[in-house]
Order: sequence, then C-alpha cells, then structure tokens
Amino acid sequence: MVLKKTVFLFFGLFLFLFTDLQGQYVDRKAHSYPKKFALDSNLMQEPWKHTTFKKKDSVYQTIIFNSVVHDALIKKQTPLYAIELNPELLLAAAAENQTSKNYFVSGGGGRLNYQHTQNFVFNASFVAFRQSGIITDSIRTSNNLLEDVFYSESTQDGYKALDLRVNALYKLSKFFKVGFGIDNHFTGDGYHSVIQGNNVPPYPYAKLSTSFWKIDYTVGYHFLKDVAWPDLSDTYRKYMTTHQLNIKLHPRFHVYAWEAIVWKQEDTITQRNYDMSYLNPVIFFRPVEFQLGSPSPDNVLLGIGFRWQPFNWMRVYGQAMVDEFYLKEITARNGWWANKYAFQLGVNSTFSRGNHCFQMRGEFNMARPFTYSYIGSMQNYGTRYTPLAHPLGANFGEVLSTVRWQWKGLGAFARVSYAQVGQNGEVNYGQHIYRSYTDREAEYGHNWLQGNLKSGVAADFRLMYTINPEMNLKLSLGVRKMPAFYANQNDLEEIYLRLSTFLSPQMKQLYQTK
Repeated sequence: MVLKKTVFLFFGLFLFLFTDLQGQYVDRKAHSYPKKFALDSNLMQEPWKHTTFKKKDSVYQTIIFNSVVHDALIKKQTPLYAIELNPELLLAAAAENQTSKNYFVSGGGGRLNYQHTQNFVFNASFVAFRQSGIITDSIRTSNNLLEDVFYSESTQDGYKALDLRVNALYKLSKFFKVGFGIDNHFTGDGYHSVIQGNNVPPYPYAKLSTSFWKIDYTVGYHFLKDVAWPDLSDTYRKYMTTHQLNIKLHPRFHVYAWEAIVWKQEDTITQRNYDMSYLNPVIFFRPVEFQLGSPSPDNVLLGIGFRWQPFNWMRVYGQAMVDEFYLKEITARNGWWANKYAFQLGVNSTFSRGNHCFQMRGEFNMARPFTYSYIGSMQNYGTRYTPLAHPLGANFGEVLSTVRWQWKGLGAFARVSYAQVGQNGEVNYGQHIYRSYTDREAEYGHNWLQGNLKSGVAADFRLMYTINPEMNLKLSLGVRKMPAFYANQNDLEEIYLRLSTFLSPQMKQLYQTK
C-alpha cells in the first residue's frame, strides 16, 4: 500500500512540475491568448458569456460554402436579440479488439442558441444516433441506464439513443437569476470532479442564483431517477437539493463551499415527493436531516474547493467531498468504515507561441471506500445507475494528464490516465456505490484501495482538423485504449475515424465501469 501511494504521489508531482516548466515559455502579453483557449477569471460563468456573437450584418448567412466551412448554418443578430442554429453530425467507424470486428456510429440533430438582450438566454440541442457492429451492455441500453444520454434502447446488433439538453436562464434583476432545463452539471475546474460530474444522464432541474460584492450563491433543485439495486429492471424517483457558495477572496483566488441532500420519493411512512423542507434556499441541510430521526433516511454530502490562478496562463485547483466526518475517528487512523471522503488536486496551463496554442493538464483524484454510498441505492449519490461524481465510484485512485495543441485548423490531443480500483467481490469492499454500506464485514480496518486491486491505463491519441469552428465540426483520426473495471472484461483497444460535432457516450468514456 505504501508503494502504491508513493507511485501516485511521484507521478502527480512529476505532472505538476512538467506542466509548470512548460508554462515558463509562454508569451505573457494578454492579447496573445486566443479567447477560446484563455482561462476565464470568473468562478461562475453566466451562460450569456459563452454565447457571444461576432458583429455581422443583420442578414441570414445561408451561402452553402460559408455555412459548411466558416459560419453557422443560420445566424442573425439585432440590437434586441441574437440567434444561431447549427446542425449536429456524427459519423464514425472503428476497429476494436474485443470482438475483432468493426463498428459504426451514425447520427445527427440540431443545436439552437438564443439570447434576448442581456436578460434571457436559451440553449437547446437534440441528437439521435445509432451504434452497430458491437454488442453493448444490454442491461444499460435496454433499461435506459446508458450514461450521458436522455434515452437508450438495445437493437439486434448494438443500440440506439437520443439526447436532449435544454437550458434557460432569466435575469430577474441586477442581483438575481433563475434557470431551468434538462441537463447534467459539473462543479470544479478539473477534467473529472469528485463533487459533481457531467458523465450522468441529463435530468430536469431548476436553480436560483444571486451575485453581490465578492459572493456568488446558487441553489439547485434536481429531479432524479434511479434503480432499487440489485433490481435494475425499473427506475424510481429521487430528488436532490444543492447549495453552492463562492467567495472571491482575491481576483486570482476563489474558494467555494457546497452541500447536497438526496432522498427518495417515498419512505415507509409517506409519499414525500419533493420535500418542502429542502426548498428553503438559505438553510443548512444537516439540522433538517437530524429532525427526521436516526438513522436519517436522507443522505447529506459536503464539499469544498478552491481555484488559484497565479499567472494568466496557469490555474491550480482542488476540491474535497466529505460524506461522513468524525474528527475523532479520522485522527485515530484505525480504518473506520465511515471515514468517507474524496479528494482532487490539479493544475491546468494554457499558453500560445505565435499561432500555436497549447493546453496541458495534470490531475489527481481519489475516493475512500464506501464514499457516496448509503443504506440503499435510492439515497446514494447517483442517478440512473451512474455515480453523480467520479465515474469510478469509490475506493479508487487516479492520475490523469492531457495535452492539446492547435495551429489554425489543425490540432492534436493526447490523454493518458493511470487508475487503481479496489473492486468488490462477494465481500463488499466499498467500491460499488449502489451496494448498501450496511453490507460490510467490519467496522474498522478499511483502507484505501482495499479489496481486489486492479490497475489500468487509459489512453487516447488523435489528430484533428477543424472544418467549421462555429459548428465545432471536426475530422479526427485516433487510437484509444479503455481499461475495464468490472466483470473480468478485456480492455478495449481501437483505432477510429470520426466526422463529428458531438460524441457518443462510449467515445467520451475513459473506463469501462459496468
């Protein structure tokens, strides 16, 4: 165990130093950073800051060549509003090793961005695609449990899926904004998040936020569904309320505190639905939870994080999630099962040399056994059989590095990660967050990465050419390895060719987890 921790620490330190040294060669003139690569300075980016439009005449841009190569399909801007409509496209072919066959993915859809003055923003996308030539996990696809899509269904030789994302935001006043839609959410600055990740299926939500002085505060209401594990045949409603408080201590140093509470729609006494106790935007969840009795039927989680930007071209970030916290048990160092926490530390560097743009990232993530799990799966920190935080669940360690280069339309991307997971067997070692934490063998003696330890390297190397930056239409050629952390599956190795504006869930995954 000591050797494993030393390897992780050494590798993480190496990535940090490498990224830091690379950043020394940056051109520090502010205008040398292309806007799409610049590190933003705000902890909370309002959607309209991502939907700015170049100044053009108020006419529709419908010339075929410009629409395909340079511009949006339809774009119009007036002093009152701006609208942009683009198609979505996915054509991909790959040869992989698990079945020694080729597989194909094809799909399409549309994306709409609308902005009315500075008070209302509406973004929506709809895509449908089909994958054939490789049989996927039939449980996930047939029971609509496929991650990162709205709906999925098995076919004879693969699966088909559709994805819907809708986000609306209205500025009520100078200090208040209200939003709603169907989407997943991400908290933090990392490639992954140990607080709230975006690898889950989209779900309905509403949020209310306020900004004043150096403070941003957001309350979110999330409408989830999940399985009553181990039964995966049906899903049931569960709910989550989140609070996030961001404080800008310095223009280059921000901190945030986060809390969430998860509960199921009905318990043994009543049909709770969305509990009115958790609608209050300015309460602490723990006192309300205590009023429900012991053990509480609801699951409270707490998180903290920071962002430090010492230079314009570099950002250091980190976060921690605490599922249970008893200082006495932590300092005793006796492996109490409920010492449940997760941790992230990373650095991101973006700089340019002439027309060459570079982005480098080094990141470390870990979670102790039983983190995110609860008495039952309907109160755990997940939705539709997918962890709401890191895709590896709990009882894992991960070191990840990415490098991106772009010169005009040409680009290259490399991503390598090394992960260790203490997997469950007949004994519950705390890795599977859908397995009840009451199904454990002992109260003490639980160590990080305990259980059936499996290691794996995930890698993705690709060359890209951006055909249309407005549509994000890219032609990519690459090779990929995706390790499997379940059911004695073999690692996936493939070579692929894509023409796409979006990716299917399998193309975005680093690991096979279920």
